[in-house]
Amino acid sequence: MPKQSLLICATGLFALMVGKLPAPHLPQFQQRAIDPDGGHAQVGDMNGDGKNDIVVHHASYLAWFEFPNFTKHMVRRAKFSGDRFALADVDGDGHLDIVSGKGRAETRFQICWYENPGGSFRRQQWNEHVVGSQGEYVKDLMTADLNNDGRPDVIARSHGMTQIFFSRSDGWLSRKVLHPDKEGMTLADLDADGDTDIVLNGYWLETPAAPERDDFVQHTISERWMNQQTGTWQDNCASVAVGKINGDGVLDVVYSHSEKVGWPVAWYSVKSPAQARKGPWSEQIVAEQFDWAETLQLGDVDRDGHLDVVVAKFERDHENPKYTNSPPFPVVVFYNTKGNGTQWVSKEISKNGAYAAVLGDVGSDGDLDLVGPRTYWDGPLQLWENTSHPRPSSTSTR
Repeated sequence: MPKQSLLICATGLFALMVGKLPAPHLPQFQQRAIDPDGGHAQVGDMNGDGKNDIVVHHASYLAWFEFPNFTKHMVRRAKFSGDRFALADVDGDGHLDIVSGKGRAETRFQICWYENPGGSFRRQQWNEHVVGSQGEYVKDLMTADLNNDGRPDVIARSHGMTQIFFSRSDGWLSRKVLHPDKEGMTLADLDADGDTDIVLNGYWLETPAAPERDDFVQHTISERWMNQQTGTWQDNCASVAVGKINGDGVLDVVYSHSEKVGWPVAWYSVKSPAQARKGPWSEQIVAEQFDWAETLQLGDVDRDGHLDVVVAKFERDHENPKYTNSPPFPVVVFYNTKGNGTQWVSKEISKNGAYAAVLGDVGSDGDLDLVGPRTYWDGPLQLWENTSHPRPSSTSTR
């Protein structure tokens, strides 16, 4: 990719290839604090009114914030774990339920789902249902129908293994898939064979025809994200996203390092789904360096038909000076201006930082917003409203 210019922050935080910024047509974002507590977020329509709300997984509770006033509704108070949780209609009743890791290091970790009571959500309790025991810390949790039986299954990643809980009419069937350390997961049908595969840090697991019993085959995407051997807990910690970046119709994979400095945001492509199995994957660079990038999201932020990349640095806590990082804590959108992933125009939307933030259409007004906590250990919960479309007044009623 030709270097039109090279921008390097004074702190060495990130360096990126940029073109001339077509600033007038890029979306503007309005930042606001939703709740002082923070907590990890997802976006979905929890009350069935056609408007997406914000759901929060906090260390000590689950709650959701009702659009447009973001009234806080408590779901359950307990000790919850993990950086990511899921929204899915687990019981098939047409309402989004919440699936989350539960427990702490001193207890046995569990996966639970919380039943959305539907139209009487303000009065009725969200019933807790145990999916199964994880046995290890739950880092990433997602849902998908891996065995194509019409029911959402639960996929929960721990550091050295991923546990899959298959939904059945008589309960849940679980199996463990062992794999290299350490963090990062998303789900996608990389080989276009009609089932959902598991994409991890530098490699992916091909879902077999009978995933309840057959072996998941491991395929390498890029060894640099899976073979780090510095001996620290930071080795092989990644954020991962999948989407069609270059317009050829084949899924691409994007990586950032979630716990180190000096690493790029890079995307990887193959020419066909069949090549996804054998490789090699070609590496392209979005940003030459972006540190502590636990937030990595793909979405068409400017609504031009091309996937953009959102990355954010988070602030670490100050208990261990060895791993404390310094400001600024940028939240940046990299716009895919040519639509083929060869030129990325960057726009910083905040210096406050974000941790495991997600893109979603809050309020369902037709554009993507960003929601997430400032960091993993402190609030607030933040919403960056994409102002491409006008939103209803916060005082409006349904």
